[in-house]
Amino acid sequence: MAGAVTSPVAYDLTVAGLPAKVYSTDITPDADGFYYKAGQLVEIVADETIKAAATAGAAIGILEDSITTKTNPNGLDDRTRVTVLPFGYRRVLRMTAEGALTAGTRVCQGTISMQAVKAMSDPTEKEIGIVWKGAADGKVALILAY
Repeated sequence: MAGAVTSPVAYDLTVAGLPAKVYSTDITPDADGFYYKAGQLVEIVADETIKAAATAGAAIGILEDSITTKTNPNGLDDRTRVTVLPFGYRRVLRMTAEGALTAGTRVCQGTISMQAVKAMSDPTEKEIGIVWKGAADGKVALILAY
């Protein structure tokens, strides 16, 4: 028998929110001391990283918790995490990339390999989800899946 088969599920979003890195470049607290505030809509900006939604139609979820000047007196860095409650996404799945995939790209079933996912190019393609962590062609990407 070949190597062990592991579950494709990286995160089950039906039991817990999605842990995410926060975008920290040039992020300043608001007048109340919030860098990120519970209830804010967020979008994917890089691998496993979110920022406040600033692009129409790009919001993937809402923040469950906040990050403030009290919780992070030294500011934000690459270790800072927040919990996202994704809209409609039920799992983060490990899936093979057909072509290079970058974070935030919407994906559908591959056309060369029916066992892979590729970037969507046609709105009539059936969307599987959105890339949470990108990957090179043939490598494993993390996909926020419906």
